[in-house]
Amino acid sequence: MRVWFPELTDPRARSSVAGEIAPFHDYIRDHLLVNTLATTHQRLRDERGLKASYTSLRRYVRLEFPAEAALTQVTVLKDDPPPGEEAQVDYEYLGQWLDPRTGKRQRVWAFVMVLSHSRHLFCYPVVRMTLAAFVQAHVAAFAFYEGVPRRITRAGT
Repeated sequence: MRVWFPELTDPRARSSVAGEIAPFHDYIRDHLLVNTLATTHQRLRDERGLKASYTSLRRYVRLEFPAEAALTQVTVLKDDPPPGEEAQVDYEYLGQWLDPRTGKRQRVWAFVMVLSHSRHLFCYPVVRMTLAAFVQAHVAAFAFYEGVPRRITRAGT
């Protein structure tokens, strides 16, 4: 299949803009050594007239320069705050469930609170992301933890 239909198996062949980005291959390689991908994209766009999107350039770099692309994925870990100092909250989509009362499908989200020091996790499913549900989820989390952290942040910050 790979030989007969390369457009199905080779991401380069599937890309509609790889041909537009390819002439800048050496430029991209050289600039990734000293710049971020976003800066490289902006300079290509402003100085060289590249029309391809940042996302297309990112895909090209992942295929053509895998080592350089991997460097952008490095995460620097910070020290965990002391116990009781911080909790992180977020909503995550869980899926759908069939409401037995109405017979209709409803979307379900999970309110998640994680204590930053211990990574102790609390999960609270909700069918509506309203202010009241948000407050109710926090109250339930505080009851679960039997306390309130000093600071609450959004997960990933």
